Amino acid sequence: MDILRYVLRFVIYTKKEICNILKLLKIDMNKKFESQRLRSQSIKLCHSLEKGLSLKEPRPGFGINKVEQVLSNLEVYIDGNYNMDDNAIEIIQGVLQEYIEFQKINGFNINKIIDRYKNIFSQNESSDIDKAGGVLEISDINITNEEKEALFKVINTRHSLRDYTDEEITMEEIDEAVGMALKAPSACNRQPTRVYVIDKAYSKDLVEFLDGSGGFENYANKYLIVTSDISAFGLQEKNQWIVSTGIFVGYLSITLHAKGIGACIVERNLESTTKNKKFACKFGIPDEEQIICAISIGKYPSKFNVPLSKRYNTNYILRKII
Repeated sequence: MDILRYVLRFVIYTKKEICNILKLLKIDMNKKFESQRLRSQSIKLCHSLEKGLSLKEPRPGFGINKVEQVLSNLEVYIDGNYNMDDNAIEIIQGVLQEYIEFQKINGFNINKIIDRYKNIFSQNESSDIDKAGGVLEISDINITNEEKEALFKVINTRHSLRDYTDEEITMEEIDEAVGMALKAPSACNRQPTRVYVIDKAYSKDLVEFLDGSGGFENYANKYLIVTSDISAFGLQEKNQWIVSTGIFVGYLSITLHAKGIGACIVERNLESTTKNKKFACKFGIPDEEQIICAISIGKYPSKFNVPLSKRYNTNYILRKII
C-alpha cells in the first residue's frame, strides 16, 4: 500500500509539473505577452551591463553583444507599437545612456550602436535629473549604533498579527511600504512582483480563498494579494519568480511594520488550482501572474497576543565550510 501511495503521489506531482511547464510555454510563445517579454529580457541584459560598469576596472568594449540584443529587442518593441513611456523603458534607456558614455570616454568606437540608440530614442530624450540606470557611486557607509538599534528594533518587534483595530489603512501608507520593499534584491532587476490591494468589503471572497488559514480573515482592514509575473522568466528559470517575489514579501513585512501596520502572510497553493483561477478572475489578475501569497493587514491594537514562534539558535542554522 505504501508503494502504491507513493506511485500515486508521483503521478499527481508529475501531472502538476507538466501543467506548470505547459502554462509557461504557452505564455512564452504567446504574442499577447511579447511586450512584457521584450522588456524583461532587456532589463535582464541591462542589469548585466550595470554589473560590468560597477567593476573596479571595467573593460572598454565589454558587453557589445548584449547591447546589440537590447537594441534589437527595442526595435521589435517599437515595431509592435508598444508603450515607450513604460517605466522599464526608462530604466533601459538610462543604462544604455551610461554605457555609451563610458565607451566614449574610453575611446571605444561604438558609432553604430549610438546611431541605433538615437533612432530608437529620438522621441524620448533622457534627463540626468532623475538617473534611471547605470552605476550609483556610494562612499563611506557608516551605520551608526542608533540606526542599527532602530533597525534591530523593527525586526525584533515584528510578529504575524491576526488581531486588528477598525482603523482605516490609507493607500498612501501602503504605497510607501511597498516603495520601501522594492529595495529588495530581484533576479537581474526584473522586479516581477505585483501587489493588489483588496478592501474588507470583499471579505466573503477573501474568506473563501483563504479557507483554512485560521479564522481571522474577517478582521483585517485590507488584504494584499502578492503575485509574480511569470512572463519575466524563461523556461530554464522555472519557479525563479517565486524566489524574487518571496524576498520582496519578506521586505514588505518589515516595511509594513515600520509604518505601524500589522500583517500576517498567508501562504496559498502555488499551482493553478480551480480556487486560485476563480479568485484571480474575480479580481482581474492576469494569466501571466501567479499568486504567491496573501497578506492580511490592519492597525495594531494597544495589546494583542501573537504566537511565540521561537526561532532556532544560529548554531542550528549556520554552517561553516572549512
